Amino acid sequence: MVRGDPVFLKENCSQYDIGLVFKEISSYSDQDKLKFTENAFETGGWLKRFSWLAYSKFLDGAFCLLCVLFGVQSGQNSNNLDKLYKTPFTLCTSATSCFTKNASRKCEMHNFSLIVMDNFLQNMTKI
Repeated sequence: MVRGDPVFLKENCSQYDIGLVFKEISSYSDQDKLKFTENAFETGGWLKRFSWLAYSKFLDGAFCLLCVLFGVQSGQNSNNLDKLYKTPFTLCTSATSCFTKNASRKCEMHNFSLIVMDNFLQNMTKI
């Protein structure tokens, strides 16, 4: 099995499994994006420490929901990113280091996506 290959059947996954839609979700309506922000997060382990992570049962890996939703808008290094954005993160041995790097100032796309997510949620709660 290759990293990023499905592990579970779609029918056995939540409709909010980020692994099912990560390639096209950036073009979803604001209402559909909001549904994902409300339902895609799970708690426990890495997901508790890094609140922006969304676990995909379908692909058995983690994605940065912020970057998947809004990273394409940044124009910053999105073509250089793979894990957490274009494919799920599945290597447990380097997870903490990778997640910390993604959340640090070193990742312009993540920082941009964090700001856009905050603004998005503020605007959506006003509707």
